[in-house]
Amino acid sequence: MPGARSYLIDPATNQSVVLDLVDSFSRSFAADVSTNTLEDGTQIADHVKSRPTTYDYSGRLSDDFPLDSDASKKTVIKRIDQIDAWRKSATPVDVLNAEPELKKVVIVKFNPKLTKDGYTFGLAVERIRIAKTIIRQIKIPRPARKKRQKGNTPKTKKTQRRSLLKKASGLLP
Repeated sequence: MPGARSYLIDPATNQSVVLDLVDSFSRSFAADVSTNTLEDGTQIADHVKSRPTTYDYSGRLSDDFPLDSDASKKTVIKRIDQIDAWRKSATPVDVLNAEPELKKVVIVKFNPKLTKDGYTFGLAVERIRIAKTIIRQIKIPRPARKKRQKGNTPKTKKTQRRSLLKKASGLLP
């Protein structure tokens, strides 16, 4: 909601950063389209993949606003550093007191800018889905080995073949 104070909160650590004034908000919808060239040079699209919706906020960060929480007591530079650290580590954060309130978003772009009136910022976030990894131990039964029968070992078969050859060649009585 433009004109209001908003908060970025890391739900894992409960750390928060105040965005003193959000001037504007917008959404971006995008898709990736793969194209291929035919023999005659014509381009065809064969696959469309929808990208996550991007939510863009712009506003101001200032030390001059009334401080009403521990989160807003951080200096502007510390808040900028914290937001950038969340962006670099792809930490899922919640955006509160903004319209819409967003849960589990990652910061994809953050542009703080120093002006004569203080810091302005541009912030872009995308909603993510976190895959959960489950490791399970699966026991696969080994097939039972066949027991060798006496007199049917490879060595015995080889000996039997030799004696048959000798008999056939007339060397044995």
